[in-house]
Amino acid sequence: MNGQIDNAINRWFSGTEAAFKKVYTDNTVDFLCCSVTAVAHNYCSAALLLLNNGHRLPAMALLRVLAELAFRLVWCLYSDNPQKESCEVRIERWQKTSLKERKKFVQRMIESNISSVEEINGFKKELETLERMVNQIQREPIRKFFELLRDLPESYRKDMYPRLYNIFNWAIHPDFLLLERLVRQNANSHIVVSDIDEDPTVLKIYCLTMAFNILAVVRKNYEWDYDTIKTEYLKIKKDFSKEQKA
Repeated sequence: MNGQIDNAINRWFSGTEAAFKKVYTDNTVDFLCCSVTAVAHNYCSAALLLLNNGHRLPAMALLRVLAELAFRLVWCLYSDNPQKESCEVRIERWQKTSLKERKKFVQRMIESNISSVEEINGFKKELETLERMVNQIQREPIRKFFELLRDLPESYRKDMYPRLYNIFNWAIHPDFLLLERLVRQNANSHIVVSDIDEDPTVLKIYCLTMAFNILAVVRKNYEWDYDTIKTEYLKIKKDFSKEQKA
């Protein structure tokens, strides 16, 4: 099952990336779909590599990143949104938000005590460029991540968000509850381990789900074959469910 999941994910991404060779990425939608596919493939490969080598908690952190990437992609390409915004407008809003966040970072680096004079001068020039780019985008920046889900069908907010996003939060933001899970009692002593006791195949199913959701949105956007990967995805999940019950 593990090898089957790995092969399916890599095959899906390779097929999609091959299809992009015939697409001229000269507009923002093409650029978004192409770049998200490439980045998601990289993260999926890294998560699978970690899981194959027994590093479950770091793999969960990557799955959390993939979930955020998937939701932002869906938000950008979801045409039936309440605001009736085009995909291009939403991408511009995301771009403006990213520029503003970069501005905050650059400003902090200028004000910090760790930057050299040469670095500060470079940051000041970048700050001017960022300010100009932000002012060129006549759109409102996007809202906080959870608020974006209000623009999507209810299933994303009530089902997919907690299932694919919240579930991996502690891998990104380790808290005390996570640390408690790393303690194992052995006779009269306690042993602290470095990773959680989680079935790696379960985490691979999550990785498969992230890959499917991202590639499904991309393939639908270009009207590429989508049924093939959907059929394989559902079959793998069904076979896995049978193994769990056996």
